[in-house]
Amino acid sequence: MGRTGARSVRRSPTAPRSARLQGYRPNMRPRLLASLAVLCLVAACSEADDSPLADDTRSSSTTEAPTATTDEKAGDDAPPGDAATVELLDPGSEPRRPLRLAPAEGCSVGRTLRQSGEIVVDAGEAAGTSQQSTRSVTEQDLTYRCAEVSDERIELELGYGGGRVIEADPSSQSVLEDVLGAFEGATGSVAFDDHGQILGSTPPDIDLPGALQAVGEQLTEGLEAQAAALAVPFPEEAVGHGARWRVTSNGVLGGLTFNQTTTFTITSIEGDIVTADNEITMELPPGPVELPDSVGSSTAEVIEGRLTGTGTTTWNLAEVVPYGVQVLEGDIVTAIEAGGEALTLRQHQRTQTEIRPR
Repeated sequence: MGRTGARSVRRSPTAPRSARLQGYRPNMRPRLLASLAVLCLVAACSEADDSPLADDTRSSSTTEAPTATTDEKAGDDAPPGDAATVELLDPGSEPRRPLRLAPAEGCSVGRTLRQSGEIVVDAGEAAGTSQQSTRSVTEQDLTYRCAEVSDERIELELGYGGGRVIEADPSSQSVLEDVLGAFEGATGSVAFDDHGQILGSTPPDIDLPGALQAVGEQLTEGLEAQAAALAVPFPEEAVGHGARWRVTSNGVLGGLTFNQTTTFTITSIEGDIVTADNEITMELPPGPVELPDSVGSSTAEVIEGRLTGTGTTTWNLAEVVPYGVQVLEGDIVTAIEAGGEALTLRQHQRTQTEIRPR
């Protein structure tokens, strides 16, 4: 279908939110505590990759993602990260067809976003403790309405419904409840192209007191990123059952750089309903972490980080917003220095993100 090369689109990174909301609080000096807390808030942010593509590619196509329109602000509304690449590895069996989203203007779609995460943090003997763990499970109801549908752009208005804390540590239960409650009735927007790629978004305007405002901003970022995690673009070519394609992208979130590769395999095509299995590899290249001014002169550097996972994604081509589940697990190792003191922090995390119809 025309052009050769790899299809390039904008790709929003994904972020396991629970690690950013749950601060690790070991019994140690305040300056190191501040650094640890920041890293635990941002450590599980998620998705992207610019790793080289393998040589087994059978066919590919190239298109550039539509440029964000002038009504999208250059900051929050533009999806972060460099252009992603979509590469077809196997077109699958006949019959084949191009996969394109085709919603009707005015359509309405309900989804529930469920996020669960568990993080085990080991700061070693220097922190005066062996391991600390935290776990949370939350749900958020979302409603999408098709406000504008054209050949180049599908604009959805996003309404936030009730949020629920299903499980949380006692120290964070009330904070999560307050923040999720503030989202009820808020609105935002998100735009796709007809390949299923998110082009940009406008977050809700949430007003929270004091320190809760920062948590609310992190949660907003996490909600958008988790939705983007399952909004994966289709290849340009026609595909059938068993088709495989690979998405590589990179991005920066919470001061950390992420590289991700995701491979999709179609397991079912029935009319407008398409289901695919996916395999995910996320890597954090070594390098400095951007810390907020509140931690003063503290510094942090990623030593290594790798998470892998699997999932399933289902698209209804008439509804735009996909649903499915992804599970990621792995380790992130960081070196922290504050006031001349240093330690190495290892975090093992397992996160599950589910978007389901309602």
